[in-house]
Amino acid sequence: MDKKADTDINYIIQMSLKGDKKYQEILLNELKPLICKNIFMYWSLSDPIAEDLLQEGYIVVLQSLKDFDMNKGVHFLAFIHSKIKYFYINCYKKSLKDAKNLNCYPDIDDLGIVDFKENTEKKILENEKISLLKTCIDMLSAEEQQLIYCFYFDEIPIGEIAKDLNISYSAACSKKSRIIKKLRNCVLRR
Repeated sequence: MDKKADTDINYIIQMSLKGDKKYQEILLNELKPLICKNIFMYWSLSDPIAEDLLQEGYIVVLQSLKDFDMNKGVHFLAFIHSKIKYFYINCYKKSLKDAKNLNCYPDIDDLGIVDFKENTEKKILENEKISLLKTCIDMLSAEEQQLIYCFYFDEIPIGEIAKDLNISYSAACSKKSRIIKKLRNCVLRR
C-alpha cells in the first residue's frame, strides 16, 4: 500500500465510498477537527454531552458515505461539511427547545419546597441531637456537669475552671477529656 495514498484525502474518500473500513476509519480521524469545531461552536469542551456529540458526528459521516451521490457534481468534503454543520445546528436548536420546555414547569426548588423540607429535617435532627446530649449530661455528676457547662456553654478557659475547682490545670484537662469520652459513649449507646 502506498503511503501517499493513505494521506491523499481524495483517495481516502474514494476508498471510504467503496466501503473500505480501514479508509473509513482514516476519514473519520481526518474529519474529527471539523466535527469538533462544529460541536464547540455551541457546547463547551467540558460539557458532558460533547463526547456523545462527537460519536454522533461520526455516525453522520458514515451515513453520509451511504447517502452521497457522485453524479450531483458536489465534492464529498463540501457535502459532509454542510451535513455536519446543519446536524449540530439542529442538535443545538433541539437542546434549546428541550431546555425551554423544561423551564415551562415550575421547578420544585423554585417553589422552595425542597429547601423547606431540608431545613425542617435538619432542625428536627439538630433538636434530637441536642435532646440526647442533654439527657447524657443529666447523667453526669454535679461536678462533671459544672465543668462541661463552664467550659462549653459559659466559655470559661480551662485554667480558670481548674482554679475554681481547686485542681491543677492538667487534672482539669484530663477530667474534661474523661467527661467527653463518657458523653460520647452515652450518645453512641442510645
